[in-house]
Amino acid sequence: MTQGRRLSLERKRRLHVLLPLFIGSLLAYLDRVNIAYAALTVNVDLHLTPEGFGMGAGVFCGIFTSRNSRRFDRGALESG
Repeated sequence: MTQGRRLSLERKRRLHVLLPLFIGSLLAYLDRVNIAYAALTVNVDLHLTPEGFGMGAGVFCGIFTSRNSRRFDRGALESG
């Protein structure tokens, strides 16, 4: 493998693998910060303990993920 081809392959790997991973981890961090900020007022308004808020957020995340993954699978089957 030539030096130019190796550099091109390295550049493509950074662009197609590392960049989406970095963007995804950045979005996950921002989402976590947003949920933590919302917990400050939600816990007081609904009289929840931190454990109760964590349980509610986990249940919401599980339901949201399962509903969206089924919709994605259905759309992929219909278009293919």
